[in-house]
Amino acid sequence: MERGGRGHPVRAQPARRRYAGDLAERSPGAGRLLGIKPEPLTTEYHFRTDWRFQAPPPRVWKVVMDLQRYPALWSDFTQVRLIRGDGHSLGSAFACETRGSLPYSLRYVLEVVRFDEPRSAVLRSSGDLVGSGRWEFSEPEPGSTLATYYWDVATTRRILNLVAPLARSFLERNHTAVMARGYRALRPLAEAAPPFTTA
Repeated sequence: MERGGRGHPVRAQPARRRYAGDLAERSPGAGRLLGIKPEPLTTEYHFRTDWRFQAPPPRVWKVVMDLQRYPALWSDFTQVRLIRGDGHSLGSAFACETRGSLPYSLRYVLEVVRFDEPRSAVLRSSGDLVGSGRWEFSEPEPGSTLATYYWDVATTRRILNLVAPLARSFLERNHTAVMARGYRALRPLAEAAPPFTTA
C-alpha cells in the first residue's frame, strides 16, 4: 500500500483515434466522403491516490469534500466556482481551473453524481478532462481515515493528446505532485481538534 499523500497511475491506456459511425471506423476515407468527421484523439489516464489522516471519516469528509475552499488552501486550484446546487449534495456542480506544473491551465466542470456522506462520492468531469473521480473513505483504525481517490479521465485538449506519447510520464508526475500538495494542504485542517469550520 502506498504511503499517504502520493498518487500513482494504476493503469495506462494508449491513445487511439476514434471515428463516428461503423463505416468511418472501418474506413476513414469513406467516412470523410460521407461527411463524418473524426472525433478528436484522446488519451486516458487512471490514477489512484491514498491519503491517511489521524481523524475520523466524518471530519475528513467535511474538509476533503469542501471543494469551494480548495483555492484558498490548495495552490494548484486557481478557481472552484459553484455553478449549480448547494455544493454539499447530489447534483451540485463546480467550474474548476487547475494548473500544477503545466504551462497552461485545465478547465473542467465537476458534477456530484453520487453522494454517500461520509463514505463515498462520485464526481463526473467534463471539459478539458472527461471522465470521473471517486472518493472512498474508510476507518482502518478507530479515529483514523483512509481516503482513496480514483481519477479516471481522458484529456480533450489537442496539444496534450498530440504530445501524449512523449509527455505521459511528465503528466503522471504532475498529477502525483498536485495530489501531494493537496494532502499537505488539507491534512492539518482535517486533523485539527474540533470545533472547526469549513464554511
